Amino acid sequence: MKNKTVGGILLLITTLIWGTAFVAQRLGANYLGAFTFNGIRFLLGALVILPFILLRNSCASGRGEEKVHGGRTLWAAGIITGVLVYVTVSLQQVGIAYTTAGKAGFVSVLYIVIVPVIGLCLGRHIRVKTWLCIALATVGLYFLCMNEKRFTLGLGDTLMLLSTVTTAFNILVTDYYSTRVDCVKLSCLQLTVCGVMSLATALLFEKPTMQEVLEAAGPILYSGILSSGVAFTLKI
Repeated sequence: MKNKTVGGILLLITTLIWGTAFVAQRLGANYLGAFTFNGIRFLLGALVILPFILLRNSCASGRGEEKVHGGRTLWAAGIITGVLVYVTVSLQQVGIAYTTAGKAGFVSVLYIVIVPVIGLCLGRHIRVKTWLCIALATVGLYFLCMNEKRFTLGLGDTLMLLSTVTTAFNILVTDYYSTRVDCVKLSCLQLTVCGVMSLATALLFEKPTMQEVLEAAGPILYSGILSSGVAFTLKI
């Protein structure tokens, strides 16, 4: 029960960070291309986590404990989840430039519906209470986030909706690996994979300047340190 309570609190903090991060992402889209913004912020997030990994390894060595590396399983988990995060945040960052932060916030959390549906396809049992909570949460999120008189799906909304599907798959894959590898190392690796892939794509399709990066420093720092580094690690 204690572990479930702690897990719930960590996920609540993660939700609060991600919710406010959509404002930072929307601001960042005014200065930088989607892939440049994501590449910098995710590599920054990985750098934020790295000292904690080194500290934990040092403490484990001091106590004579064996370090948990994960081996091939860790690399497989990091690459798979990293690719899924790359697809998700790329769709989000491109889509958020064509919609409002309110719509983006509403559409992006619809994965709470998609995850149980995929779970059913994988043979998992979903309780009636869970479906009721999903329905209430979806309605509540709509009234909280939507300020337009009617909801219409534009290009940005469609891209955000697609990102919810990859988010759902990422949650299920992360759920599978979270008990098999070191969670902090997994977070660092997936952020690195996403950051490298994003910057590689940026070099092909975007031409960022140092001035643009400096102008987007605030959104980058918030999204990189809190949304990427802290929130993704707490989620795992």
